[in-house]
Amino acid sequence: MPVEKINQDALPVERVPIAKLLLSDSLRLLGVSAERIWVLSQSDVDLPPILVHRSTMRVIDGTHRLCAAALRGDDDIDVRFLDGSTPDVFGVAAQMDPKHALPLIRAELNAAATRVIHSNPHWSDALIAAFEGLSPKTVGVIRRRLGDDLAQSSVRIGRDDQVRPVGTAYVRPCAQEFTRADPEVTLSRVAEEPGAGTADMRAVASFVDRIFADLPRADQRNRAREYMTGLLATPGKKSLRRMAEVVSASPRTSHALQQFLNDSPWDWRPVRRALAHWVAERSSVSSWTIAVAELPKRGNHSVGVHQHYSEETRRTLNCQLGVGLFSDGEGLSVPVDWRLVLPGRWRTDPGLRESVRIPDEFEPQSAEGCVLDLLRSRLEDNGQHRPPFVVDLTRLPQGGELLDHLAASYQGFVARVPYGTPVYPAGGSERPVPASRLVRRASLPGGADRAIPRGHGPHRVRTCSVRLTPDGPPHRLVLGQQVRPQEAPHAVVTNLVHGKPAEILRLAGATARARAALRSMQRDSGLRDFEGRSYPGWHHHMTLVSAAHAFQLLGDAVPAARRTSELVHVA
Repeated sequence: MPVEKINQDALPVERVPIAKLLLSDSLRLLGVSAERIWVLSQSDVDLPPILVHRSTMRVIDGTHRLCAAALRGDDDIDVRFLDGSTPDVFGVAAQMDPKHALPLIRAELNAAATRVIHSNPHWSDALIAAFEGLSPKTVGVIRRRLGDDLAQSSVRIGRDDQVRPVGTAYVRPCAQEFTRADPEVTLSRVAEEPGAGTADMRAVASFVDRIFADLPRADQRNRAREYMTGLLATPGKKSLRRMAEVVSASPRTSHALQQFLNDSPWDWRPVRRALAHWVAERSSVSSWTIAVAELPKRGNHSVGVHQHYSEETRRTLNCQLGVGLFSDGEGLSVPVDWRLVLPGRWRTDPGLRESVRIPDEFEPQSAEGCVLDLLRSRLEDNGQHRPPFVVDLTRLPQGGELLDHLAASYQGFVARVPYGTPVYPAGGSERPVPASRLVRRASLPGGADRAIPRGHGPHRVRTCSVRLTPDGPPHRLVLGQQVRPQEAPHAVVTNLVHGKPAEILRLAGATARARAALRSMQRDSGLRDFEGRSYPGWHHHMTLVSAAHAFQLLGDAVPAARRTSELVHVA
């Protein structure tokens, strides 16, 4: 018989040297998250005990916590030991209480069930389902898909310990028979079946119900759940066909997801507002920042596609440009709003605009215009808590104009600027000078020449007061140069004149975290895998990708008690 379900908290805790532990094959199809390891390593609280298989010393549950402990230099870690056969412990890992870990997604639970089926083919579908937290029907589908690769048994052991013979229908491959018998099996229906109440399915369902509550129809919310689960569970390219195969056995699912993405008339703006509130409940927002996503395309018919020179790749791309507003705090960067750059023909050709369903209302033409539109939407928030707006103007061709708008907005801002940016000395000079010249003249502040922006190492800091116009209010110009130079110095202009230089440089680093989030979304969340041409479809996809990324980072975070004014508004 299988090992009994274990209450992890009931197991005794032992202190074990990290060097004695081995990382096992993870149940997670997407592997470990370097970003999550870094977040855990920065935490001041003690990490919960990990679960280890005693006879092999392999980690069953807690790979992220173990890596985080090693990263911050710990020699030992708290461990709870589990006894049992090696194949069975993967089943235990799948059914453990996930309160200290990221919940397993459906594909990962299926992988755990596959291992148990291979090691114990004589267990019944119902027994494995109860053990893994899946439905018996789902386990049956997995068993039949294994086909000839599975060692067959003429009997099965049920949940009641009774041994029963197996009919021939169970020992031959019959996935096609199953889909003919029930071709409409979907993730949402499986999740509603008795025995399918797994923690990850409940978590995804609860998240979708919260974020997509404004979708008027139940079928739209079900498709949102399937699409987002496909983004989370499908390794590699997130094509509609591959995601449909992960979330359902029905051949119609791919077409249904296509319709939901490109044709279904749901409004993405309430979803983004709900996402921003959900993120703010789980991670304090220290700043808002901007990052530009380059989304390469092969043809010229997708909305917004144009020729764009990429500073990152040093070549011209045929791509869409999406400008994202990111909530930054506690080392995490999560996009909560988007604008699409629509240059040239996408603004002037009525037939082209109609073909991709671009609305008649104003849409910014340039990346700078998108940033201003996101800033305006941010200023519509009537709350008293307004984190500063952080932007890297060195990556925007018309950054000088944007700097003027920031200064006139009376919103706190931190802007990394080119060294040639004209500023006025605070002494009242009527002639502008390049920012680099003023910073070179500035003296090092006494006792404050070393600052340590988190994650960037010690910096040597110079700072001075400047004005952006001859009679404008004072601003602060900060230059941060690494003590061991590994990158160009940071030239930063801010109206946070009372902020410490190190804190200003930390805030300026939010743009780098947002760009790292874009790389993570490209790798793990299907950022560049939009299949469609329409303007609504693009916004639908970016909303769903942002939600999937937020769930990956904060899906197991406990909401904090925050003031209403700290929550955000996204237009």
